[in-house]
Amino acid sequence: MILICGIPTETPVALLIQQLEERKLPYLLFNQRNFASTNIFYEIINGKIQGYIELNDVTVELHNITGVYNRLINFTNIPEYEEATQEAVRHHCAKLHDTINQWLEITDARVVNKNSSMVSNMSKPFQTQLIAAFDLDIPETIITNQPKDVVEFLRKKKRVIYKSASGVRSIVQELTDEDIPELQKICWCPTQFQEYVEGNNIRVHVLGNQVFSTLINSDATDYRYDSGTEYIPIDLPDNVNQSCIALTKSLGMCFSGVDLKYDKTKNRYICFEVNPSPAYSHYEKHSGQKISQALAYYLLGKAA
Repeated sequence: MILICGIPTETPVALLIQQLEERKLPYLLFNQRNFASTNIFYEIINGKIQGYIELNDVTVELHNITGVYNRLINFTNIPEYEEATQEAVRHHCAKLHDTINQWLEITDARVVNKNSSMVSNMSKPFQTQLIAAFDLDIPETIITNQPKDVVEFLRKKKRVIYKSASGVRSIVQELTDEDIPELQKICWCPTQFQEYVEGNNIRVHVLGNQVFSTLINSDATDYRYDSGTEYIPIDLPDNVNQSCIALTKSLGMCFSGVDLKYDKTKNRYICFEVNPSPAYSHYEKHSGQKISQALAYYLLGKAA
């Protein structure tokens, strides 16, 4: 039995549900918006987890759950939580999510992904150091709140981009001479600056030992905001595939979105980050790659 945790209207969740229903594969859905009618209880007896989860009128023993797709959002952002006026309702929501997250860390079920494996993405500089150990180049980077350091970095590299150093999503932008007067603002917020790397972006979705690589054709600095972006399935060299797989596993993940660029001038693959909860549906929609199908079977412990 597969357990899906998240919001069913979010496209990565919706696409997985569609795959399971088309193949008549069994699953349960913990819709976070229905937290009020959900309960979970477990205890550990003689080293084994015993317990159950109640979803509306359905009760399932936890040992019957063999795969979990974890796409939980911060429960404080759930409309039903924000609108709740009774403290008991809010307390139940918080306790429920805390218990589910604890269980996800210790269950024998195949979890995609555990929250603990997502921690490295909260600090891009920390994750970059981990990436460097896996035969993938990393972009030259500075993180500073000193404008003079940025000006010198721009002079040295000629082209520089800047983005968030944390797990909070930001729009990647190129630093220009017109931005120099605005650099005083970083005195209050250390910011990450990286050398601009020529070439196409590549998104590699790693799922266990499977790899789905997508070449991204866009002239924009941040292709995610370019409506004309093309997504083309490609095959990468085996050593690059193996590096992405090994990197994903080393971070404790079984599903990841690895962001690369191929630098033609130096014949190298540069890795920018590893996303622990990739919005794979966007790439599947535009490239035709069957990632959701592979995910469904992976959660079942079977080959597609």
